[in-house]
Amino acid sequence: MSMVPAPGKILELITLLDADFQPRPSFDSLLEQVVPQLPGLWPEIALARAYRPEANGLRLVIATDEKVGKTLESADLFAQALAERRAIHNARHALWGLPLADDNTIYGLMIIQMKEDSPEAEGWLKLIAALLTRTLARLATTPSISEIDDSLKETRQLYDLNQQMLAAQDPIELLRALRVIAPSASSISHATFEYTGSDHLSDVVVRHVLKQEMEQVVEQSFSRSAGPEAMEAIRQLAPGWDEPLVVEDCQQPPLDVPADFIEADAGSMVLIPVHRQGQLTDLIRISYDQPRHFSEQSHRLFNAVRDQMSIVFQVQQSLYEAQSGSMALSKQVSALQTLNDLSTVISMARDEAQLFGQFSQALVTTLSVDYCQIHMLDNAQQIGTIVSEYPSRGKIGSQTPPEEVAITALIDPRSPAPIVINNVHTDWRLDDMARDVLENRQIEAFMLMPLFIRGQIIGVIRLDIQRPGRDFTNEMTEIAQTILAQVVVGLQNIRLLSESRLRSEQLQRVNLFGQTLQATLDREFILETALTESHRIIPVERMMIALHDPTADLLRTAALYANGENYLTPENGAVVELEGSPVGRVWQNQRLLHIPDILSEELIPANDVRELRALLLMPLMARNHLLGVISVGHSQPNVYSETDIIVFQQMVGLLALAIENARAFAESQRQAHNEALVNDISTRLQQQVDLDGMLQIAVNDLGRALGARRGRIRLGTRETE
Repeated sequence: MSMVPAPGKILELITLLDADFQPRPSFDSLLEQVVPQLPGLWPEIALARAYRPEANGLRLVIATDEKVGKTLESADLFAQALAERRAIHNARHALWGLPLADDNTIYGLMIIQMKEDSPEAEGWLKLIAALLTRTLARLATTPSISEIDDSLKETRQLYDLNQQMLAAQDPIELLRALRVIAPSASSISHATFEYTGSDHLSDVVVRHVLKQEMEQVVEQSFSRSAGPEAMEAIRQLAPGWDEPLVVEDCQQPPLDVPADFIEADAGSMVLIPVHRQGQLTDLIRISYDQPRHFSEQSHRLFNAVRDQMSIVFQVQQSLYEAQSGSMALSKQVSALQTLNDLSTVISMARDEAQLFGQFSQALVTTLSVDYCQIHMLDNAQQIGTIVSEYPSRGKIGSQTPPEEVAITALIDPRSPAPIVINNVHTDWRLDDMARDVLENRQIEAFMLMPLFIRGQIIGVIRLDIQRPGRDFTNEMTEIAQTILAQVVVGLQNIRLLSESRLRSEQLQRVNLFGQTLQATLDREFILETALTESHRIIPVERMMIALHDPTADLLRTAALYANGENYLTPENGAVVELEGSPVGRVWQNQRLLHIPDILSEELIPANDVRELRALLLMPLMARNHLLGVISVGHSQPNVYSETDIIVFQQMVGLLALAIENARAFAESQRQAHNEALVNDISTRLQQQVDLDGMLQIAVNDLGRALGARRGRIRLGTRETE
């Protein structure tokens, strides 16, 4: 009987392990499906058992014998094998303990008893364990349909919340809308920050309280109830407070949360600051009866609420001012109607081009200006592209003309404040070139508004007045900023939905990428697949896979993607320079390296990667074995998002495991071939009865095995005295 499994049976096992996970099985069900088939795979296996880690030891999941296995405790010999992550052999009983674990995670333990111990058993058993470990690792990292659904549900929940908040006519209705994201909150309250002068905070006043059993309009002064010391603590917090504060346990609040802000009898709470025109003006407090953990999704929703609150309060404030000023009533109502209409348009916009087109038209119509132009900046915030204009002058898609760069440069990239110039002929902020450009185009006044998302400037809006004697008023500026705030939320929603779809597509492609790699043990095919698929998943213009050459102890280029072509040199590729290079840093530090813009990296010469600006590099590691380094690059700076980096790490992990499995399989094949060759030569030598026949077999068979063109054996006699 053969002491090694048939190759066809190994392929059957690989096919079984690479089956599509729809729906995704549990670890136990996978082990229950695979382990009983091992004796059929290799008849020399007498029994096989699989265990899973538990708090008190290892729990038996499945066994091919009929005995009920007990839980292995930490002192057991094979439990020790799992703790040390190495195979343990009991030669007396032909027993093997094989850990199912990778560098980061312990998945279980497999115990195999052979009918007869043999030297070949160890390599094949380790290969079976490696294949099963690979599948368990893929099972642990494969995204489920429910995870993708959760992302889409979050987008839908945010969309519904925005709709309700935009429809709110007063703060109480606004608090009711917050029940969408806080249905179990015990209370939701609204307070305003009161200032004397322009920036001195004098008080915080609670205005509205919404509880499960009642709604109240109140006026509770924080300065009177808490005292001057508490009020001074609020003054210290207010200037830089722009992120929601989350208190998961009110008995142990973070140090940056004022104690007097914590509601009596509350178990946990969230404080959401709201800014209008760059100043902290409102506070939303959401309280819960019991301490609770707030998920990452909750944090994203609270941040989205903060941005939307600013818009809603601004709209409500505009409505109040319109109602209180009879002389400006008609104009204010018209502006608000435009805002409401724009809100509907924004909610229906499916892409940025449609959104910006409606935005530019709304600004011109509402403010009665002559022209609107929207510039979007590249990731380096240097080059602008005109994405919308009204009325149309045929400039959409073109870059910002050089003569207009000095005009848009008036914007402070760190401040959302607009720039208003009501007289281009005399304003000291304009240089001669900008003044000439404006005068030649008969522009009398203009306003620049920076477009910020998540604290970063991404574009500039320019509004022009060509009629002499007409200025931009404070009212026009406020209306323009209100419209801009609505568009920012709409833009965020569009990008959030687009990012969700992109991430879903990336996860699906990564899943397919992993399945493709796990279906083969051919290293060249693995490298070719990595080059072909990577630029379809993340932005890649150049990609290099450098593998370690243990013989020369250096890195060689094994695969390269450049200029749209794949190049493979799996053996004896070009040596990769490590000294002072990004690859060298990653090889030495064994950590991911992200360079958003290589021109800003002082330690890397600008000509190191030629035309590339953004780089991602990561070591290829599998089972604590450093295999090489993979690098991807793009000519556009800041092109890689956090999602791209996470997806890149998943891809590299799958690639490293595939390369290591291919290496281990090839090594096993070589070892098996060499052992078979030695056995064959030994058998033929033992069949010879004379020295000449033995020598002829030795020189012929060894020559063929070594690929020698010529072989020779010399015999001599020992000299006697």
